[in-house]
Amino acid sequence: MSGTVIAVVLGASRLGAFVKSVTGMGYPVIAIPLITLVLGIEDAVIIVAFPNLAANVALCFGARGGRAESRDIGRLLVWGIVGAVIGTFALVRVPETPLLVLLAVTVAAFVVNYVRSPQLRIAPATSHRWSPAVGLGAG
Repeated sequence: MSGTVIAVVLGASRLGAFVKSVTGMGYPVIAIPLITLVLGIEDAVIIVAFPNLAANVALCFGARGGRAESRDIGRLLVWGIVGAVIGTFALVRVPETPLLVLLAVTVAAFVVNYVRSPQLRIAPATSHRWSPAVGLGAG
């Protein structure tokens, strides 16, 4: 790996970590597209996976007092694991171009939705009904 590639990876990780520290989300949304520019989507996902997991574990530990207020977390977790397994196989089998398009559409949809409704709240019945699909897609 060249010095330029390492600098891009570290810069993207720092920027993503900064956004996550301010908003509680955003590390993979920022870091993966930037790292993809120099390494490809497979490497970007692998590079971001472990630091993002560590950050999420730390956030969960810090916010464990609010666990009783969360809805459908078990369903999201189970379906997220299923989605992660399917996504891992797809990542090595599907051509890179459709994955890059899907990544760009997902990031754009996230940004547009967040700008339009930063305080978006979903009704309990709606979240329960859609939690398997959301967990599968997120995985």
